[in-house]
Amino acid sequence: MVAVVKRTPQEWLDLVKKINLEGPISLPQAAKLIKAKSKSGHVSVNTLMRWILNGCRGVFLEGCRTNGQQWSTSKQAIERFQAEQSSLGITRAIRRIKDARTPEASDDSPEAKKQRALDRLKGLRPKRQRV
Repeated sequence: MVAVVKRTPQEWLDLVKKINLEGPISLPQAAKLIKAKSKSGHVSVNTLMRWILNGCRGVFLEGCRTNGQQWSTSKQAIERFQAEQSSLGITRAIRRIKDARTPEASDDSPEAKKQRALDRLKGLRPKRQRV
């Protein structure tokens, strides 16, 4: 579970100013800009609210209430959110690949492969898991 990061009143004020400068769009409009594998073909407004309030993998979508009750975001905020999610995903994938590598895995000589196969048959070492 991701810890919810609370914004200070000053951070909310700066966020409102930023979104108003970039051109606010309503969440239903914003939802149609983000493709998803659902029947509707795009994410739901509830998903956007969750990304604004709780974040997704530690990244928050910038959004605010513009007229007291309607939540808004901007196209630029969506682009920043998606870029941060993409870079986070790439970083995690690289970390998983590095963690999966072991010293013996880097030795790809025929002798080393034969020895690893014999060790697995004898039950000395478990088979490496693929990532």
